[in-house]
Amino acid sequence: MTHLACNNILILATAALALTAMIGSNPAVASTRDSTLESELLARSDSVVIGTILAATPRRQTEGRIVTDYRVRVDVVQAGAMRDPGAKSITFALPGGTIDEDGQRVFGIPILIPGDIVRLFLRNPDGATPIGDAYLVTGLGDGIRLLARNADAFTFYSLSSNPDVALRWYADTIDVHIDDQLTDDIDDAATLEAIQASLDEWNAVDCEHPTLVNVGLVNGFDAITGSGAGIHATNLIIFENTAQWDENRQDVDQWDLDTTIALTTIFHNPRTGEILNFAIEFNDERFGFAVTGIPAAVDLENTLTHELGHVFGLDHTGQDVELYWNQTMYFQAQVGETKKRSLEQDDINGLCTLYETDWSLNAETGGCSSAAQAFPWTTPLPTLVMLGAVLIIFCIRRRGY
Repeated sequence: MTHLACNNILILATAALALTAMIGSNPAVASTRDSTLESELLARSDSVVIGTILAATPRRQTEGRIVTDYRVRVDVVQAGAMRDPGAKSITFALPGGTIDEDGQRVFGIPILIPGDIVRLFLRNPDGATPIGDAYLVTGLGDGIRLLARNADAFTFYSLSSNPDVALRWYADTIDVHIDDQLTDDIDDAATLEAIQASLDEWNAVDCEHPTLVNVGLVNGFDAITGSGAGIHATNLIIFENTAQWDENRQDVDQWDLDTTIALTTIFHNPRTGEILNFAIEFNDERFGFAVTGIPAAVDLENTLTHELGHVFGLDHTGQDVELYWNQTMYFQAQVGETKKRSLEQDDINGLCTLYETDWSLNAETGGCSSAAQAFPWTTPLPTLVMLGAVLIIFCIRRRGY
């Protein structure tokens, strides 16, 4: 007899839209991080290093989240000074990784593999992290440049066990709950109007795909709840104060979260790639939000429309797409920018390509797809974008007696 058991697989994808805090400069990341120009990264970094990834070692944190420790051979110190100038290799940690059948990814943060050649913007360690001599990557994903790899990557996210299977929903509708403690920066009615406009923008795409359904305001929901095999997200959009935000960020000393505006987390099935639930958390107290496009605040609709793309399973737009900087799923945005409120052709192509094959949920599976859907490409399409910050649970089919 076959039973379905849901195991937790944490795929923390920080799909952040990077928005710069400087008026007139570009940037933002997939949870939503305040992305910075290279000059700003340099100003916040102790050193800039070009190196080769030697090892990637995942480990599990106390609450079950996965972190990967990377060891890098130092090939060139381009700028600044390292704590140990003679070091031939250094270590740093990033959220995400895979342990056995548990997988975790942070969208907006590259998944590095041994042999990758990278440029790293680094802050010297202060002994406060679990691996005390580890360097901090400035701005998380913003401070990593993948210079060379033997294979194409980063156009879409797929199962680690089967790169031809992308993460996506297998349901006709996706419920969206909104925490009733809305941001203090905007009138409640205007906030709800902006949220609905973001949902409507994706729902209006003229191809087959799941529909986002606004269930309304809720009270007392945690963005991510449960523990162990029962951990899951609650399909919640929530504005968190600093205490809530910090409480939900475990081992924050090992991340540079100063520029993180929002995090999108999804749970998915490790066998089929089926997305099961999600959470979008806004770092409300540290950032100002608006709906009027004023240059001194983060535009809520602009940011949320980007984050909802990650909820569907879209990653950031690659730079080989024509007018890539205008696409909603491009990772950078200026503070006050509003152009990502509306989808561009590459965003539409990505959604329609992701859901062009059979994706409706088979009711007999009890909520978990029984078979993975392979996609009709052999190499990643430059116009396909998918996935944001995601915490993902996997339902695994097991044999029982």
